Amino acid sequence: MKSSVKVLSLILTILFFLCACSAQGASVNNETGAQNEASIESGSNGATNEEDSQEQSGTNQENAQKQSDNEKESSVSEYRQQEVAAAFEELFSELVSYAGKDYDKFNHLFRNSSEDAMKSLYDENWSEFQQDKNIYSLICSRDNFYFTNVNSYIVTGQHPNSRLICHSYTFPLSCVDDEWKFDYSDEAIAALDAESTENASLYPEGFLDAWKSGGNSAMLTPLNYMYLDNKCVYEGYSNFETKFAWQNDDGSVNLAFWIANGTDLNIYYKTATVTMTNNDNETIISLSDIPVDIAVPAMTSKIHVVQIPKSQVQNSTSKWEDVAVHTRAFFE
Repeated sequence: MKSSVKVLSLILTILFFLCACSAQGASVNNETGAQNEASIESGSNGATNEEDSQEQSGTNQENAQKQSDNEKESSVSEYRQQEVAAAFEELFSELVSYAGKDYDKFNHLFRNSSEDAMKSLYDENWSEFQQDKNIYSLICSRDNFYFTNVNSYIVTGQHPNSRLICHSYTFPLSCVDDEWKFDYSDEAIAALDAESTENASLYPEGFLDAWKSGGNSAMLTPLNYMYLDNKCVYEGYSNFETKFAWQNDDGSVNLAFWIANGTDLNIYYKTATVTMTNNDNETIISLSDIPVDIAVPAMTSKIHVVQIPKSQVQNSTSKWEDVAVHTRAFFE
């Protein structure tokens, strides 16, 4: 599955993006006994920073303090997170109810938003989000604007022979006089744009630096941000996917796997097979038996970063533009 999402603005590019994913687990055998595998394909345009880098005066300590201040500003108490998620769930339920049926009531769910933004959402088919299992979450906040995400999914079959169908959508919210509404104002977009490029806690360590420096980097689908909460899983499903990739100065490549164990079993993920291409035909990585070597407890998730040495990276000097990844994990 390949995404048309660009990462030039890491968060804002998906404000209007509907993400759908489908994956299936299958059992295999080898000489050592029964193993299981799960595979998922994902893709993204390579992340490149089009703005020329500029030297800035100041010490590393000043830069570190600035980043720390930004992260403090964006932090949200657990109580506030629950409040935002509850408000978002109610708003989204109304949005689905009114979309395509009652524009006046639909319009009332928004503030400071353009007609084009509202009309686009009004005309959207939201039937795929009327599933039994929805996850509502707060991704980040800044300047009283909140970036939220809904994940709707169905798991069929029994682990390890299970199938996942999921859909995800992201929304900006604001609260004025205790009234929550969707907010696509210029101020909201600017705040979330700043958050996406300054808050390193939204990404695996090292990814944001690679992107901001103009180096090769890619955020891969599904862009559902569930990885930010280690309790977010697909119940009944073991999910393994390549979420991020970025190249280091020495030519090696980091792969950040999101591993979500939604089963009632503790699972040991042993190895992975990864095929990563650029522009459909240029191979970057084609490896089997990549050591993963991590145990993930039942009903928890983790981001796990594995570094691929330069000697195993093909076309290591190429600029990433349209990256796609196929990932298959073997677990016990």
